[in-house]
Amino acid sequence: MVHKVIYGLRGWIAFVAFMDLGTAFQCFIDADSFLGSQLYTADGVAEHVNPAMARLLGTYRVLSALIMTHCALCIHHKPVISLAVCTCLLTVITNATETMWYQTAPLNFYTLFPVGTAVLTTFGLAVAPSYLKPPEVEAEEETHMLRMGLPRRKCWNKKRT
Repeated sequence: MVHKVIYGLRGWIAFVAFMDLGTAFQCFIDADSFLGSQLYTADGVAEHVNPAMARLLGTYRVLSALIMTHCALCIHHKPVISLAVCTCLLTVITNATETMWYQTAPLNFYTLFPVGTAVLTTFGLAVAPSYLKPPEVEAEEETHMLRMGLPRRKCWNKKRT
């Protein structure tokens, strides 16, 4: 049986994937104005934003959403968890460098929200393995539950009286 924390974490990861897809669609649909008016609004940067940058960010967000969706569905596989952690760390690093190092994005909602969700997700993914059971134990429990739920075998060869 899966722990309640894992169910909650799966829901949170699905929410993060949905948010990444929303950002990706916004990048693809409103490529001309989204980055220049919402994200890269530092002095003198907005006029240098082009649609190729929006498509690149949109592609990254689609890839991030796919990884997070796989993590929500297959959270019992540790390599998938590590891939999701890497995606979250890349989100934090990207937004931090754009805000603090390159100073192309101001410290606002559009830079803080992805960083906040990525940090919370990283914390949840770091805690997740302690709530997961080893695959052998989970398979044994599933086999036991199947045996308990199935009716006893009937002998169909006997003549009915």
